[in-house]
Amino acid sequence: MEVTDLKLFRTFAAIGAVTAAVLATTAVPAAAQPQDFPFRVYSDYNDQWSDGVVHWNNRTVTVVSARISDIRLDEPTYQNRALVQYQVFASSSTPVDSYTTTVNDALKNIDPDPELGDPNLRGGVVRIKITVCNDALRSRTCGTPLNVSRPIGVKK
Repeated sequence: MEVTDLKLFRTFAAIGAVTAAVLATTAVPAAAQPQDFPFRVYSDYNDQWSDGVVHWNNRTVTVVSARISDIRLDEPTYQNRALVQYQVFASSSTPVDSYTTTVNDALKNIDPDPELGDPNLRGGVVRIKITVCNDALRSRTCGTPLNVSRPIGVKK
């Protein structure tokens, strides 16, 4: 092997070693988490509920294809109604937006799809809390709220 060939060989060997080192230390991005989360949440009564899909946008949340139901068979319908509240948070405890609607003795589509949050808020929405309540004339009782956190793969 001549000196020029040896220099060329060493140059290519060095380039190959650097390339291998860079590839070995380059982090492979994690697969993006699903951006849609289907839900169904109940009040204290099984015939009062809300369902739909939480869709995570860049810094906001849209509640897609949502419905609310109040089909009470055990009481006169004029005495109560179902209430659903979607509340979004910028941190674990800082609320930034909410949407509330009610229905009495019916199944109602929530239209248009509410988009919650502020697209200019740095960091965006990190959590949505969905609560369904029986909103009676003299009292309000709520079921266990559902808290959904922003998936890891969604941009902030």
